[in-house]
Amino acid sequence: MKVPLLLFLATPLLGACTSTESAAEETPHFELADERPVSAFVALVRTLETIDAIRPVDAEVRLRAVECRTMLDREHGGERVRVLLDLTVLADDFDTVDGTFAALERALEAEGNATRRQQTVDWARAARVFDSMQWNAPRVAETEVFDALVSSSRSLTVEVRNPRTAELVVGSGPDAGDSQDAGLYIRSIAADDDVAIGAVVTKSSVVHPRDGIADIRYSIRPVDKETALSREQIGGFLHQLESQSPNVRVTRVKISPSAPGADVTDDTWTFEADISLRVRET
Repeated sequence: MKVPLLLFLATPLLGACTSTESAAEETPHFELADERPVSAFVALVRTLETIDAIRPVDAEVRLRAVECRTMLDREHGGERVRVLLDLTVLADDFDTVDGTFAALERALEAEGNATRRQQTVDWARAARVFDSMQWNAPRVAETEVFDALVSSSRSLTVEVRNPRTAELVVGSGPDAGDSQDAGLYIRSIAADDDVAIGAVVTKSSVVHPRDGIADIRYSIRPVDKETALSREQIGGFLHQLESQSPNVRVTRVKISPSAPGADVTDDTWTFEADISLRVRET
């Protein structure tokens, strides 16, 4: 299937606040590759599921921020996802805190090295970690409870291996020759009533993971960097970006508090993300 380059890199006609990097017009067409990039979103959901599954009864775990990115795995071949987690553990004593971090590290390492992986997740799974899962340990929100505990904050890195890349599934969406360009596709999902994250800025670029293959990439962020969103809104937006177009993959996610301390006081967040479409250069 031939896909016009300008379909993805043209500045969208609807809405404001979208910028586009110029592309090499001497290469007017791409052909969809027979693989898709590895999904950073799927790796993030699985990582959060792991944290939620091993929550100890004698400690509280706060997730303060998260960032993940799909990368080339030069050591093992293929691709992997690097997930960075900013965590705080609260407990009665530091031995319990240290033991909780050790348990988290073991579980996350095992998850990262798992060899059988799904390439997609349904919304029910994503909703459990983006909505139902408690990121901010609300049981210790009260001052007298918090003051009675000790805490430690650390950043953990999870290398999610992915020995098998998913095959192409052709379907509808901006990557299948639709008249929509990718910027319009992104903004239509952002405006969906089930997501409603508001206006976003997009910027396009083309990267080359290996010879003969290119990834058309769109970076996305809210127009207002101080926009306060729920975790469910962010998770729903990321899930729909993948589920509404079978060849699009979310390849970078950064989620952080919408303002200093907002993760604890209001449970509100902001985000940045990239989506990628893998093509062959022809």
